[in-house]
Amino acid sequence: MDAVALDLRLPPAWDAILAAWEPCHETLGRAGLSPEEIEPLCMVARELLENAVKYGSYAAGEAIELRVRISPGDVTIEVKNPVGGTPEQLRRVREALRSLRGEDPMQAYVERLKALAALPAEASGGLGLARIACEGRGLLDFHLDGQSRLAVSAVWLRTRDPI
Repeated sequence: MDAVALDLRLPPAWDAILAAWEPCHETLGRAGLSPEEIEPLCMVARELLENAVKYGSYAAGEAIELRVRISPGDVTIEVKNPVGGTPEQLRRVREALRSLRGEDPMQAYVERLKALAALPAEASGGLGLARIACEGRGLLDFHLDGQSRLAVSAVWLRTRDPI
């Protein structure tokens, strides 16, 4: 199978996230993935896009970039967005990703749910990444480029157990 790709530039708006579902679904289907594989991978894209809307810092005309790459060995979903975060915010992202890589994904998800349940109702953060690791079985990573754009990626290895 040749690599299949999807590249979208989206405005930082909630309705744009919803509109990205269908192209993502179609791209994964064209690559021959099953519905049982497609749904969690589309959820991964949606969670990453939601984080980009919630935590991004946008000037007029700036957009979110969604990239989906499907190759014989893996599926990579990457979302890139401008950030205006402080070094402390970026450190928290790094720590969240590091902890998800070091734990059982289901345990990390349950622990994050418990932690959020103990916080005030308006508190949030971290559950989407834990959901990606658990339900989407994505190996998470991120990098910050020289133009203050954060790229968060999730890689699903096709040789892993089915989703």
